[in-house]
Amino acid sequence: MVCTLTFDDGPDPRWTARVLDALATARVRATFFVLAPQAAHHPRMIERTLAEGHEVQLHGAAHLRHPEHDRPTIERDTDLALVRLAELGVRPTLWRLPWGRAAEWSQAVADERGLTIVGWDADTHDWRGDDAATMLNAVTPHLADGAVVLAHDGLGPGATRDGCDQTVALIAPLVTAARERGLRCAPMSENPAALATARAAATTSSWAFGELSSTTVLRSPNPLAGADVMGDAEGGRIVRPAGAHLEPPR
Repeated sequence: MVCTLTFDDGPDPRWTARVLDALATARVRATFFVLAPQAAHHPRMIERTLAEGHEVQLHGAAHLRHPEHDRPTIERDTDLALVRLAELGVRPTLWRLPWGRAAEWSQAVADERGLTIVGWDADTHDWRGDDAATMLNAVTPHLADGAVVLAHDGLGPGATRDGCDQTVALIAPLVTAARERGLRCAPMSENPAALATARAAATTSSWAFGELSSTTVLRSPNPLAGADVMGDAEGGRIVRPAGAHLEPPR
């Protein structure tokens, strides 16, 4: 059984390095959804991430909410990001949309570029500045086969904290909690349940101005609580192609 730790909005020369250190100490690998300009500015962080067995996948270039822009703008942003990442030897197959918000055409943009949109089912909300213990208590109940944990190794738009030290501190106890539940922490490419759900959602869910219809794909009975949940859960865990981010304070 597998779960995946994921990190958005990097690379950051300080915080990505510390996240990588913590992952190495815990002897686990993860997936990083990067912003291409950050990657271009810090190529050695990308080199290190890949050398240590982690995955580098697409987040975007300018961290744009799809519903607030037209399709050509997002296509240009996405293509720019893919070109910059290709220059670093990175060719993403997975895409986590900025803010987890999709427009009605986001899936088509992904399909045309061979990308699978992926979300999450356990959100640390680390951007708020919660301490590691609070985040661990919030995330642990959702650890199950196929779970995808969302965290951040960079200070993206809307972050209300001044560093990622509590995200770094969360890694060791979170990995311990996963192992206690019989889970192996591995990158998305080694998480077949999560990938199967994302691919199924791409063909069974309908996009409507950033949210999904109630045809969302369901998995094992492990209901999420709180304002992140959208759609008709019917006692199941909701897995969205793009997740459902609680909007940070602006």
